[in-house]
Amino acid sequence: MNISDVAKKTGLTSKAIRFYEEKGLVTPPLRSENGYRTYSQQHLDELTLLRRARQVGFNRKSAASWWPCSTTRRGTAPM
Repeated sequence: MNISDVAKKTGLTSKAIRFYEEKGLVTPPLRSENGYRTYSQQHLDELTLLRRARQVGFNRKSAASWWPCSTTRRGTAPM
């Protein structure tokens, strides 16, 4: 599905989706031969959860420290 479909289904704007991708808060989507982003159900789930986290007060910086699909996290949890 394309970014406009994802925007409609998640309630986010295309700009917000691209921003979250740029900041590493969602799994990078695959790109089609023509360079368009191609999204899956996994992306919908990640973006919906992120939108809900923002609605209850988490900001982007705090989300990056615990977000399960964040590519900006560093280190591992102690065992």
